Amino acid sequence: MVTYGNKNWGKEPKPGELNQRIEIISPVSMTNENGYPVTHDKVIANCWAQVTQSGDSTNPEANANAQASALNFAIRYLDGIKPGMVVLFDGRRYEIVAVGGFNFKKRFLGMKTVQTGVIGL
Repeated sequence: MVTYGNKNWGKEPKPGELNQRIEIISPVSMTNENGYPVTHDKVIANCWAQVTQSGDSTNPEANANAQASALNFAIRYLDGIKPGMVVLFDGRRYEIVAVGGFNFKKRFLGMKTVQTGVIGL
C-alpha cells in the first residue's frame, strides 16, 4: 500500500467549487454460507466534492508497470471518514490514503486518494 504524508491541503474550497458528485464507501469483509470470504461495499455518504489532480506516477513492481493516479477531494466536513475507505468518482475507485482538514476548522475535509492498476508486463 502507498502511504502519503499529511502535506499542505491548500486553500479551503469555496462552496461553489464543490461541483462533482462522489460516493464514499467502506469495503466490508464477511464470510458467505460456504465459508469463503466476500467483500461488499457499505455506502457512507453521497456528496458534492471539489476534485483536483494530484499527479500520476509509474513504478516498476513485480516485473510490471503499475500506474498510480492520485486525486485530491474536498467535501463538506463529515466525521468518521478515514484511510482505507474508497471514493467512487467517474466510474473509478480511489482508495483514501490520507484525510485532513483546512486550517483546523471542521468546515471542509480533504482526502488524498490513489487509484492503482497494472498497465503492462
